Amino acid sequence: MPTRLLTPENTLWLLVAALGLWLLIQLGPILSPFLMAAILAYVLNPSVTAMQRYGLGRTLGAVLMICLLLLVVLGLALVLGPLFVKEIRLLAERLPGYLDELNGHVAPWLAQRLGLTVSFDAASAKALIGDALHGTQGLGMKLLDSLRIGGLS
Repeated sequence: MPTRLLTPENTLWLLVAALGLWLLIQLGPILSPFLMAAILAYVLNPSVTAMQRYGLGRTLGAVLMICLLLLVVLGLALVLGPLFVKEIRLLAERLPGYLDELNGHVAPWLAQRLGLTVSFDAASAKALIGDALHGTQGLGMKLLDSLRIGGLS
């Protein structure tokens, strides 16, 4: 006798799982700080415990580890931020050449193999990137706004 996969009990569990998944998606912005805090606590706990073994209080050890983590994140942002901006500018400068290569190699291949007529327009792509970024200050402000919005959720 073949077993039925969709029994009333399985259907109930499937609906409960779907409702739980929907609830997690809806509460994602609210739950994300708690998830981040749990990850940080898990990662930093061994260092705080080691500091406690050496006679430092657990509270002071936790404060020191959080300060160290903030310094590392700030250092990474100060090093990687300008590199990111430089690479975005370089991409914007080289984009017309890349699009010309696409027009020269990929467009004929697509036309030959798939019968698609494609043209990559450098001016439109550059205008699109310019509108999206609004210079480096616009990019920075967008990132800061994103952090602010995420932090207030």
